[in-house]
Amino acid sequence: MLRELAGVPPVGVVIPGRPAGLKLTARLGPSHLGQPVLYVGLMDAAGIGYLLPAGTIPADGRAHSLTLMIAPQHRADYPLRLTGFTLQFNLPGARRPAETLVISGGEALPEARSQKGIPFPATAAGRPLAFTASKGTGGTDPIAVRTHVLPGGALAATFQPGIVAQLFGTQGVPTSSAAVSVAESYQGIGRPLAAIVTRSMLTGSGLHIGSRLNVSIEGTDVPVVPVAAVSNLPTLAAGNAGVLVDQRALADFLQAYGVPPPAITEWWLRTSGRLTLSGLPPGTSTAVWAGLAGSLRADPLALASQQALLASAVAAVLLALIGVLVSVATASGRARDLALLDALGMPPGQVARLLAVEQAIKTAATSVIGLLFGVALSRLIVPAVTLTAQAARPVPPLVVQVPWLAAAIIAIVMAAVPTLAIMLTVPRSGSGAAITRLEGEA
Repeated sequence: MLRELAGVPPVGVVIPGRPAGLKLTARLGPSHLGQPVLYVGLMDAAGIGYLLPAGTIPADGRAHSLTLMIAPQHRADYPLRLTGFTLQFNLPGARRPAETLVISGGEALPEARSQKGIPFPATAAGRPLAFTASKGTGGTDPIAVRTHVLPGGALAATFQPGIVAQLFGTQGVPTSSAAVSVAESYQGIGRPLAAIVTRSMLTGSGLHIGSRLNVSIEGTDVPVVPVAAVSNLPTLAAGNAGVLVDQRALADFLQAYGVPPPAITEWWLRTSGRLTLSGLPPGTSTAVWAGLAGSLRADPLALASQQALLASAVAAVLLALIGVLVSVATASGRARDLALLDALGMPPGQVARLLAVEQAIKTAATSVIGLLFGVALSRLIVPAVTLTAQAARPVPPLVVQVPWLAAAIIAIVMAAVPTLAIMLTVPRSGSGAAITRLEGEA
């Protein structure tokens, strides 16, 4: 199901090796832009996007070397991809001529203190580029004019910087920041992202598999189309609406519109055995699914209802045993009927088999009906009465597990014991004549 979500090739240039840092050559101006800072977009093998600062570019029209550290201890999820660049700056106070940002090919530094590395192009030749511009509050928008790829894999981006708004009075003059972003064009642009949604999402929105809907992420409307529906998604409470998309495809889509990659704040790991995590950032919290399930089972509010249901099951078994004893005790009331069959010449073995079949039909039917009724009752009542200490539905959701082996053994015993007891109480041959004689004397 997850393979259907990632159907578009990834964007960007693969950075060779396992670099600890990157070195880039950039040129801007000459211009009058305030505080121009270059950011580099990277994506790791898991599809997680990062926007890292490479440093300030002096707007003097000359080439400058910028170095940024990405993984000093080589703990990144390699291989890495260079997906694009973002230039942030302060809008000028008056209209300025168009500016041009030129970024030459970079070098992948094998170590943090390396001066030389493995060269690679800033962009892939023959790939279309997406060029976007944005700004903060106040002023006029910068305008992305054009981008083109230079020989050797360098790229040049030309843009109009815009103008900061002059507001007087108590508001003062705002500082309006702006940015231009250039990245390889996302090959899936214009097409919605494939998504897995919860069934409650479809029910609440009136949509169906194949419908198209827009989801707002980082202030941008992202079109998605459901390709499958599930009852629940991780991290969501049972019954909540949710949408699951491919992380890499989402980051590529957002970058094509100049939107920074979304922050990843939670990881789900499928593990086996005891897991020890080291090197986690400060403030990180971890939770183990088995530990959560164990705490839910030990919660007094949930435990009380489960113990009450268990007591009900034990009481049902005891009532069934009493019924067995009553059935065996009342079987002697048919002694005269059995004596008559004996007097008519029916062998004791045949009489025993007749009684066994009769009793087996009754006990087997009641055992099967009781088993099915108990299973249905458990699946309906147990989830309804099991709550957390905060009186909410448990997450992970409750799973009702029926002990089929124990239930089947109890059902078989309940059916077999009275049948065997009836067979053992069948009178021996000749006893029927004595009982008939007694009745005649009476």
